[in-house]
Amino acid sequence: MSGARSKLALFLCGCYVVALGAHTGEESVAEHHEAEYYMAAVYEHPSILSLNPLALVSR
Repeated sequence: MSGARSKLALFLCGCYVVALGAHTGEESVAEHHEAEYYMAAVYEHPSILSLNPLALVSR
């Protein structure tokens, strides 16, 4: 039973590494575009943390 547990633990650790993207040090093109889009969204829209409470209602 110990061998089955160690294989399961190794499998889960491998899945975790793959999910984090640690298998490659390079940034993919899709991730790069998502980051640019996110930054554009941050700069194009007014802050929701405005001091004016009516700013969110008047949109």
